[in-house]
Amino acid sequence: MDAIMWFLDVAWKILGLVLGWMLLKFILTNGKEMIKDILETLHLGMQALGIKARLLLREYLKRKPEDKKKNQDKDDEPIEMSFDEWKEFNKFMEAMKSDKPFVLKK
Repeated sequence: MDAIMWFLDVAWKILGLVLGWMLLKFILTNGKEMIKDILETLHLGMQALGIKARLLLREYLKRKPEDKKKNQDKDDEPIEMSFDEWKEFNKFMEAMKSDKPFVLKK
């Protein structure tokens, strides 16, 4: 069993060397074309990412005014609290959870 594993290990190493040699030979003969292809592919990928980013930004900017309108409807009436009410923690927490501004009365 050990002999078979040793032969398989040697075979994998020889195959790796042969594939590496063939790849190196291919790169040296077609190097300029291959580098141009890689750079062109990277350029196209960066263009696609730029277009996607622009579309996402446009979608975000279109949604933003609608969100502001929803928040303005909530903010119509601020919660008024006196200083004594403000000191009571539960009432203060309810005011904070309501997402409305609150005003301290004198």
